[in-house]
Amino acid sequence: MKEIENSFASNICRCTGYRPIADAFKSFATDIDIRLKMKLQDIEDVGFFKPCGALCQNMCQHKCVTTNEITDQDWCILEKDNNKMIVIDCGNHKWYKPYNLTDVFNVINTNKDYKFIAGNTGQGVYHVIEYPKTIIDIFYVAELKGHLLDVNLILGAGMPLSEMMNLFLEVSASNDGFSYLKQFYEHMDLVAHIPVRNIGTIGGNLYMKYTNNDFQSDIFLLFEAVGAMITIAEAPKKEKTVTLLEFLEIDMRGKIIKNIKLPPLSEYCYFKSYKIMPRSQNAHAVVNAAFLFKFKQNSNLLEKATLVFGSISAKFNHASKTEALLEDKDPYNNKTLKSALKTLYKEISPEDMPPEPSAAYRKMLAVALFYKAILYLCPDEKLNKRFKSGGEAIKRHISNGTQSFDTDKTVWPLNKPVPKLEAQVQCSGEAVFANDLPTEKGELFGSFVTADNRPGSIISGFDIEEALKIPGVIAFYSAKDIPGDNSFTPTNVPLILANEEILCSRVVKYYGEPCGIIVADREKTANKAAKVNVIVRRVGGGYGGKITRSCQIACAAALVAHLQGKICRFILPLETSMMIIGKRLPTSCNFEVGVNKEGEIQYLKNKFYQDNGCAPNETISPITVNHFRNCYDTRRWYIEANSVHTDTPSNTWCRAPSSTEGLAMIENIIERIAYNMGLDPLQVRLINMAKENNPIPEILEQIKKDSNYDERLIEIKKFNTDNRWRKRAMSLIPMTYDLFYLSPYNALVSIYHADGSVSITHGGTEMGQGVNTKVAQVCGYMFGIPLEKISIKPSSSFTSPNSMATGASIGSECVSFATMKACEIILERLKPVREKMDKPVWEKIVKEAFNDGIDLQASYTFSMKDGVKPYDIYGAVVLEVEVDILTGNHDVRRVDLLEDTGRSLSPEIDIGQIEGAFVMGLGYWTSEKNMYDADSGKLLTNRTWTYKPPGIKDIPADFRVYFRRNARNPYGVLQSKATGEPALCMAVVLTHALREAVRAARLEAGYEDQWIEIGNPCTVENIFMSLGHKLEHFKLK
Repeated sequence: MKEIENSFASNICRCTGYRPIADAFKSFATDIDIRLKMKLQDIEDVGFFKPCGALCQNMCQHKCVTTNEITDQDWCILEKDNNKMIVIDCGNHKWYKPYNLTDVFNVINTNKDYKFIAGNTGQGVYHVIEYPKTIIDIFYVAELKGHLLDVNLILGAGMPLSEMMNLFLEVSASNDGFSYLKQFYEHMDLVAHIPVRNIGTIGGNLYMKYTNNDFQSDIFLLFEAVGAMITIAEAPKKEKTVTLLEFLEIDMRGKIIKNIKLPPLSEYCYFKSYKIMPRSQNAHAVVNAAFLFKFKQNSNLLEKATLVFGSISAKFNHASKTEALLEDKDPYNNKTLKSALKTLYKEISPEDMPPEPSAAYRKMLAVALFYKAILYLCPDEKLNKRFKSGGEAIKRHISNGTQSFDTDKTVWPLNKPVPKLEAQVQCSGEAVFANDLPTEKGELFGSFVTADNRPGSIISGFDIEEALKIPGVIAFYSAKDIPGDNSFTPTNVPLILANEEILCSRVVKYYGEPCGIIVADREKTANKAAKVNVIVRRVGGGYGGKITRSCQIACAAALVAHLQGKICRFILPLETSMMIIGKRLPTSCNFEVGVNKEGEIQYLKNKFYQDNGCAPNETISPITVNHFRNCYDTRRWYIEANSVHTDTPSNTWCRAPSSTEGLAMIENIIERIAYNMGLDPLQVRLINMAKENNPIPEILEQIKKDSNYDERLIEIKKFNTDNRWRKRAMSLIPMTYDLFYLSPYNALVSIYHADGSVSITHGGTEMGQGVNTKVAQVCGYMFGIPLEKISIKPSSSFTSPNSMATGASIGSECVSFATMKACEIILERLKPVREKMDKPVWEKIVKEAFNDGIDLQASYTFSMKDGVKPYDIYGAVVLEVEVDILTGNHDVRRVDLLEDTGRSLSPEIDIGQIEGAFVMGLGYWTSEKNMYDADSGKLLTNRTWTYKPPGIKDIPADFRVYFRRNARNPYGVLQSKATGEPALCMAVVLTHALREAVRAARLEAGYEDQWIEIGNPCTVENIFMSLGHKLEHFKLK
């Protein structure tokens, strides 16, 4: 299971919470645990095919072909021994695929403008805008492959990283001189992810370091630490071997990396390396470091110390002054350690490299990593045993989860735990998304030209001459070419107050605002040509209104289609999407609160500000006010909401908008009261609870019991006493989520007389939240038929012309309500037919009704006139976290989350919604940080290299979800409650637990007990810097 979980590093799927997907894959593991094994289908049932419900007879037309039926004509055979170089002439470019170095040098000797490609994974780090005319694919060059073990371990430069890692394990297990390669393997397991490592090569990674000295190459770091040598081929029979540092200074024109030589290390050598990242997997290093201590024979004095660091600056690799100081000294005494720390702190001088973390953080982190290595390598007798765990990285166990809910079989398929209807289609890759639609003949591609200039700049023209010279470019359009209104925001829609331009017409409102469209015959050509030079002149600040939603892109595509008379496909590259589309509204508050000695609030004044960006649309301040109240007595509260405008894209809604920020503010205030008064935060929460119709106190007692809250607090206290450089903390918060309805939502139910099957189309949008599944379950319950008889057809503006946008957690409920009402209409029509039958069977009822001319189709539109009432969703969560005090890394050890779901329409769907929302919240409060250039306002975190949603190893290691028992909702659809967003609000509990862990560490360091603001999000940097490390804190005894 560990191997399977580790393989998820290449997948970003935070909104699902990862756990259910991981469980499905773990079912294939040889060490599958009993909990997952119980969920597997019985082997006897595997042969039954769902549509026909019969044992498979292998008679299907498209059955699998067995191997003995395959002929030679079914294969494309390539000659194994044919090593003739392949040349592909693409007109302006040529692609060469040589199989030996002779051919490689023949190509580069006749083509000065060339680029080597193997896995080409470096494109994800440093984008290649314009490729040279000659591309040389060296992945299969024989001399660059394989390995040789004699005195040294010689690795071919073309060896993929995955192959290298497997070799490390093999050699380290059988050769004492290379035992350090086991640590190399563990470090390399943190590099990128398996698909990248499968094709990325050793030479490619080192060459990225060569061309970009500031690249944090983990391979360079490890190899340099042990004194590896690199062989450079200058001709087929001419080569030289140099150190890695010498390699960085060589002119590599006309040369190629051939191999790398790793030396064996003596028994007197000790190695340790670290890589600190913004999340647990698939991220480049904030700082990486490798340390090699070589002791003199039969001595505790160092013969040589090697300290290599990455991500400090382009030219800093070795801490040479510290290395020199450590020679002939015992590194495991406080005097030497003190001197080394002081010297290291002075010689490390990081460069500021936004959006990388601050220089101050990277400087102190590098020093802390050296100390961490000392703790790891130091003999036990020379070290305070409370310090020992500081040398290790946090050991995370394989994640698991449990789900506890009731299900009422008497109402199945309603309330039955079933997979999402689309699960198999999505897993098989058969689900069709917009860009999966086949290209039509003559189809055009559009790409935004963005104003990459400071806000307030005036657009005075466009230099499109070079763009139009690119083959395949057809046209350029600006705001002047729009035949109607230059706006994509209908102001007659609720919460849309201002027109917003499709294309900027004059004043640039934010860096990267779309101001033109390039049209081309290929998507890549359009994106390439979109680098149009926008001509501007500077003026004072310009503030306007614009929000970028999907309709902006739709309007742009429509404009091209209208002007060209052809289909236009408009797909935003990720960087463009992140640059022009607004984010969740940043929120800040100032508060004043007065309490009595028990912590009961006597008055509270909270003034908060929310950043709308450059336009006043889609403000969430009124809803924030509602959720700020949470579950507390608000009679003596004053709340003032303010919206502000900034030079950023107009911000917009994102899962649990306003509720997340509102609840976070009040829970932070409660924590501050508890701290200032020296009280238990839980006590402060309870004394401030609303007294009437509030089940939260009961829920808190239940979650304390389910989570073993009191017992674990004792265990955490003992752990913190036993460990100086690791701290754990646990926090608990309640939630009351104020849900309100919007309308209209439509549903159309059709029954087919031939077999009684049912089709439904509705006004909701299936976006992974399971609305189709819930609708089908409601229909199955109303008609008393199995889900297999029900199909959900795509939503359409023809059948649901006026439906509200799906959001605010209510879409599933409202279309389920409309479906229920449509079913009731049909059931009323079928009632006379049913009453005439002795033993009514669904299929017979439907057929008889058809024969009687009864309409078997009905639609219904949910509206606020249906008598539905808003309701509250209650919940509570307990979270335990462990923090590595020397790095700022943390691990969410366990989460117990209880949510009030009423009688769930679909428990498995709701579990997924709750887990996914909570994990998405964990990312929001920790790793997902937006950074802007202070001068231009450019978004610097605009791609996966710089913006880090949580991965599978960032979710709770032990995730337990409980549905509140016996709490049916008298106001909801069929006694249910919404689940899509509320759990995200509770994820703020992590920030409280992190603060407590930081507080415990600071107290042990000798600081006064102070309220600590870690800063949101609680990134690795913010956690580390809030600890207030000083050199004198780092000692052995």
